[in-house]
Amino acid sequence: MTGYLYKEFKLNIRLVLLFLLTYLFFSIVPIFAVVDAKDDDTIDKTLTMILGVFCVFVFITAGCIQSGVFNGDDRKKWAYFVTSTPSGIKGYIGAKYLFTMLFTMFVVTLETLKIALTEQILGQTSGLSVLIAAMFYVQLLMRAVEYPLIVRFGVKMGSMVKITAVCVAILGFIVYMLFGDTSVFASMDTFWERMFAFVGDPDKLKMLLLWVGICTLAVLPLYYLSYRISVKLYLKGAENYAK
Repeated sequence: MTGYLYKEFKLNIRLVLLFLLTYLFFSIVPIFAVVDAKDDDTIDKTLTMILGVFCVFVFITAGCIQSGVFNGDDRKKWAYFVTSTPSGIKGYIGAKYLFTMLFTMFVVTLETLKIALTEQILGQTSGLSVLIAAMFYVQLLMRAVEYPLIVRFGVKMGSMVKITAVCVAILGFIVYMLFGDTSVFASMDTFWERMFAFVGDPDKLKMLLLWVGICTLAVLPLYYLSYRISVKLYLKGAENYAK
């Protein structure tokens, strides 16, 4: 499996470096803004929101890189080659899942360090560590669902299924906004006041951290189960490859 893992790093190194350059640029700018605005509580909250939005953007970008790890591998010749290697299908699929896990942990480390630095500059707790932990859980859960689909139906079909699911989720959100109870969003000022009050409550924050921790631990068995399913489906999916 070591060779397959090296292959993943070798093929994705350019995307990872581009990700790092973009990450550094958009991380430095808010931090400098924080230095100029650290005495203004209103601006501090705005900057915290910006950092939170950027955190979500970072994980979405990382997810795009992870979704492409199977690109170019959906070929029958490659599948037959994989089955003939010593590590076989388990090593090949395992390298994909391990690369995704390591890259997610790398992004979590970057975000944790950045938020810690920002909190030192602000002199207050932002509560964004909870968001980072939650995004780690969401990231692995999405890959756990996506990878077996890609393995079984190919990159294009797997991507179509994922896009369809996202569109259904967006449509459901729109329907809810049109016909559901939207009183919580009636006033964005009130919404953000409640959000910051929640983050500023140590007891509620500890409880939220506990639940996020439980969810993070729960997703690891699901991630492993996804790996086992992908191993089982790989040869069935290879039969449908065009070449």
